[in-house]
Amino acid sequence: AHPDRKVTFRNLGWSGDTVWAESRGIFDPAQVGYARMIELVKELKPTLIVMAYGQNESFAGEAGLERFVQQFEKLCNDVKPTGARLAFITPHKFEKPRA
Repeated sequence: AHPDRKVTFRNLGWSGDTVWAESRGIFDPAQVGYARMIELVKELKPTLIVMAYGQNESFAGEAGLERFVQQFEKLCNDVKPTGARLAFITPHKFEKPRA
């Protein structure tokens, strides 16, 4: 629709990842995977970052909420130097299956 625009999409997501980059800890400690993710985001110079976190973290229940919020805020602050806009996708609602 807009041939004059150069649009590129990059999926940096890892299946089952969390705001702590725990899935990325398969090769190194999660902290190393997290740092690598932040550096890659900065290197790519995005204009929009879509974040879809919270589904896996929700299994910790209400007791894990404060820890999740603190790390999610840290993640947002860590990508802030890119100047990119942030879009947030909330997790799907958990529903009990019918018999």
